[in-house]
Amino acid sequence: MLHDLVCNMQCDNCHLFLIQARGHLDFICRLKDYMPRTIFVDKTVEAAGTEFSLRPIRLEEIETHYESEYRPSTSLLTEQELKSDIASEQELKSDIASEQELKAATASL
Repeated sequence: MLHDLVCNMQCDNCHLFLIQARGHLDFICRLKDYMPRTIFVDKTVEAAGTEFSLRPIRLEEIETHYESEYRPSTSLLTEQELKSDIASEQELKSDIASEQELKAATASL
């Protein structure tokens, strides 16, 4: 994504580096030499908005969550939970395969 932002601004330079087959380290430069910070932030938010649902949030709201007690949202699964999940996944795959076979059979009628 960052590469795309830079390429949109400096596409000729990017292609020049690719054509000359230079290494990646030769391409690294200071982004601020090519793009003001405000444009970088705006373009980054715009690009993220194409993949994610974004909404503005006030700093105070973030600080409230930051100061609250940390509650882990992940945990290790037991062996039984893993086996149950695998069985459910296999059952779902079997159901999907049966549906596809049924569609194929009815389509040929």
